[in-house]
Amino acid sequence: MITVLKGDLVGLGLDLVVNEANTELLPGAGICRRIFEAAGPGLVRACHEAGRREFGDVVITGGYNLDCARIVHAVTPLYMDGYRGEDEDLRACYWNSLCRAYDYLRMSGKERVTIGFPLLGSGVFGFELREAAWIARKTIDRLMRRYPEAKAIDIVMVAQNDAEYAVMKEAFR
Repeated sequence: MITVLKGDLVGLGLDLVVNEANTELLPGAGICRRIFEAAGPGLVRACHEAGRREFGDVVITGGYNLDCARIVHAVTPLYMDGYRGEDEDLRACYWNSLCRAYDYLRMSGKERVTIGFPLLGSGVFGFELREAAWIARKTIDRLMRRYPEAKAIDIVMVAQNDAEYAVMKEAFR
């Protein structure tokens, strides 16, 4: 099941929360900053230990003080000109995050898990809202068709503002 909400991803009490991470896995702007602030200093240490990553990579950490079991750090590409593989790297963020959610599902013994995503790539990362939303939708659809057992993952797409919400509702209709 895919749900689109407008609100704050940080306080939803989901199993997994996706952080729109930079390559250094350091506190950034927007949702990334809110996640680090809510999670506390343990998250900074864990990300420092994980080290630098490439676009599309995913690192999973504990939830620390955040109301979730795990934080999935998706290293989100910066949109430059559309000719440097940015779309592919953004697709990898969703794909790899959902793979980690499936691993968590199997490891936890739960019948279902919830994972919350911000609209990866939008905002400071430079993707146009509609493009970012359609990349998310197409990637999620492709993974769910290819791996039907992944339907035990409930996906919550969380918009941070009215513009994101409208575009996400359209894409995930």
